[in-house]
Amino acid sequence: MFNIFKKRDKYSALIAAARGIMANDSLIQPRPKTSQTLTLQEVHRHRFIRKYASIQEAENENMVTDPRLGDSPVPFGFSNHQWRELLAEMQDGDELWTFSTSDESWDNRCGRAGISLVRNGKEVTYIVRKMN
Repeated sequence: MFNIFKKRDKYSALIAAARGIMANDSLIQPRPKTSQTLTLQEVHRHRFIRKYASIQEAENENMVTDPRLGDSPVPFGFSNHQWRELLAEMQDGDELWTFSTSDESWDNRCGRAGISLVRNGKEVTYIVRKMN
């Protein structure tokens, strides 16, 4: 009889070992927290840096010229649709701020920077403009 599973036999030990580890949580040890290890919350925590005076100031500072976008510069370039969605959520009294995650997050190659829509001191939404 032809064994259709013969090709998989050489991987059966690896698969069984992986299933055993996944089934037995005690075999999976969490990495110790060091200065090089960030939690997800720490990665996404950021600080507001500078408040834009107006929508126009934010757009002027983030104009992108690219032939794929047409002949004239476009605010936020390929993220222009996200910018328009952010503007659609704006209400009277809202503020636009630049933000950046911590220096440690940049050192660990998980940094983010961009623009936040802030209402009553709380972030409503944001656009990421830089990441590493």
